[in-house]
Amino acid sequence: MRCYHRLKKMRRNDWFREMIQSLDAYVLYTANLGEFCGSNGIIRLYDSVVLELDYDWCVIADSQAHKLIRVNDTDLSQVQHHQVLDLNDDGERWEGDVLENAVFGWGVAYDKDNRIVYEGFRFGAINSCYGAQYYPDLGVIEYRGNYCKGKRWGKGVLYDRKENVLFDGEWVDGVHLERKATIEPSTLLYHNCIEEMTIQSESLHPFWRNLDFSFFPNLRRLKVCDNAFSEIEDVKIIGMAKLESVLIGNNCFFEDGDLLDGCHFFVKECPRLKFIKVGIDSMQAYSHLELTNLPSLESVEFGDLNVTSNCFIYADLVLKGNQ
Repeated sequence: MRCYHRLKKMRRNDWFREMIQSLDAYVLYTANLGEFCGSNGIIRLYDSVVLELDYDWCVIADSQAHKLIRVNDTDLSQVQHHQVLDLNDDGERWEGDVLENAVFGWGVAYDKDNRIVYEGFRFGAINSCYGAQYYPDLGVIEYRGNYCKGKRWGKGVLYDRKENVLFDGEWVDGVHLERKATIEPSTLLYHNCIEEMTIQSESLHPFWRNLDFSFFPNLRRLKVCDNAFSEIEDVKIIGMAKLESVLIGNNCFFEDGDLLDGCHFFVKECPRLKFIKVGIDSMQAYSHLELTNLPSLESVEFGDLNVTSNCFIYADLVLKGNQ
């Protein structure tokens, strides 16, 4: 028996933490107010139960049982099932769940010619959580999979008009998911599935003070280009199970003339991390460096042996649990 009662009581912050730690989470972040902020996304909590989350919108639904578990704080006992709702005067209709004379839950949408257009969860005219979009003139499926706020999102399969598979994979914000990302000043959105990240100089607003990479639990390779991040006070690379390498370029995390007193660089609990390299003049004014529980670590390089490197020249060093 599924734990519906537990899910109904979960708080929004708990949902978000679970999303970024799950292998089946597909979450977008924005870079606002000096930190990454979750904007929207979808996660498979377990079995056929999925969660869709937006700024002001939270839906938990079971795609196998065709059942809503939570929609914000709506009293779902008021939802009417197996209803027929006329959507307009042209003959388009909805057969399924209805609340207050509006589409609300699982059902089937038909066009004016009585052809199936969509089957799945929907609210108003917005596809949600899980469903199947049809080629109405053929009666065959165009896309079957997850949705978030009407966009293909999560896992889904796209078919052509002859029912051949065009794409079977992962989606974010309506497009195929890309696991390699170059972060530039123009980058506004980020997703948690990035595996290889390259950060260009001046990519994030200078008022950022803390940089926490745990928002990217699938990250395997991290590269920070030269002259990036002048005023970051804390860098946290913690609990990243897939991370293998960290490469920080020259003159990063430092601004000439400023001693960033009390700044910290943490690399902890990353079981696959093998390689750390910090370039010349990077983090020179940081006061604390901690490398903890990195059992696969093979190489750590600070600067260049052939020149004065000025890395961590004021820092205390903590090494723990590294075999």
